[in-house]
Amino acid sequence: MNRATRGSLVLTLCFALVAILGLGAATPSHAAAGCGGKGERACCALERVPSCDKGLKESGVCKKNCDCRKGPGRSIGMCVKDDDDDATPCGGVGQRACCVLERVPSCNKGLVEREGCKGAKCVCGRGPGAIIQQPGRSSGTCVKVSACGGLDEKPCAIDVQISAGRPSCDAGLIEDLTRNLCVKPDAALLEANCRAVVGSLKLGQLPEPFEPFMAETRKRSKRIPPGELRTKALAYVKAFEPMVAELQRIHQELELVRDLFEPDTLCSPPRLAARLADLSAKLQPALKQLLPTYSGHFHMAYTLNAAAAAVAGFQTGFAVVTDYQGAVGVYVYLGPALVSNVSLGDSIGVQFYPMVTFDSFEGWGLGFGVSGGPPTKIFSGGVDVAFNDGIAPKGLGISGAIGLGVLPVEVSGAATHAWKLWSTP
Repeated sequence: MNRATRGSLVLTLCFALVAILGLGAATPSHAAAGCGGKGERACCALERVPSCDKGLKESGVCKKNCDCRKGPGRSIGMCVKDDDDDATPCGGVGQRACCVLERVPSCNKGLVEREGCKGAKCVCGRGPGAIIQQPGRSSGTCVKVSACGGLDEKPCAIDVQISAGRPSCDAGLIEDLTRNLCVKPDAALLEANCRAVVGSLKLGQLPEPFEPFMAETRKRSKRIPPGELRTKALAYVKAFEPMVAELQRIHQELELVRDLFEPDTLCSPPRLAARLADLSAKLQPALKQLLPTYSGHFHMAYTLNAAAAAVAGFQTGFAVVTDYQGAVGVYVYLGPALVSNVSLGDSIGVQFYPMVTFDSFEGWGLGFGVSGGPPTKIFSGGVDVAFNDGIAPKGLGISGAIGLGVLPVEVSGAATHAWKLWSTP
């Protein structure tokens, strides 16, 4: 190759290089990738950072050409000007619930988030100090909590009860389970509520107001520290060891009085009071042995636990509570089954609660169960320990194993929720 030819070739290459560089300089950075410009998808992480050109921000949900051109996946937002924000206000009454990167909690004080948000008003926005707007849409709407629990109002939902630390109805009111309203209590309504609940559970159906509590009991049960629960249970049973034998004798007598939990008895205060008086007379020998062991005021609970009722994996049941001083309460409870490998069947139980009030039996609590025993001789026959929601032992009891078969030793804990059907002073 002569000098002229070499010079011509070098000149050609230089012009080509200039042309290439010029093209690169004149072309916006987002053109090659099809992202980052106004109205374009936000660039994916392997394409470029930041995801949008200067003066633009990422917002909303990607609407077109969303596939990343470098790396796997899809873009999740669009590039818009600051004044083109698609987001709407959040956190107020009737507004969308704020998305997680905008603020926590999602609703203003005194409001709660209800599932469901419709329309363009649901696009997430940008929280204080955030660089980009959170992509995606809100999944909830903020509503008032005051419009529940009052006379002739709907009972407060479970999220309101938890966030506000209140019952479903205001003080002095109860839930009418047939009309789903908060009303003033009267004897006829209390009996109707009781019969509705007992009838549903005996048919294997869960009353509608109880259904939201199933998911909540699952959540709470996962947070129970089993080691701590077991340690406290063992120490608690040890302190009341002299009572275990008497509780066993009472439990044997209870197997003969299962009619205590029939609707005609359970839902009628006069009939139940008469039945308890008859039961007390039959249990007098065992009670006389039990009473000297503990001199304080106490409550006894007789329970019918139906592991098979309503929903697989859950226990539902009834409790008749008496203080043997004229006060009686009837409760229904719900929670995950304490023993996971049981065959289906009902079991009768008797529990002893020293130094508690009737209010202690309503609301959230924890249970600790041992079946097929005994991990220690203290647990002979199977012993349950009941806790309050602060993991403080409150009661000791024995549950039967009717229909459960022979089980290996199994220890477990579960959160439960109890509702009072009726009580007498």
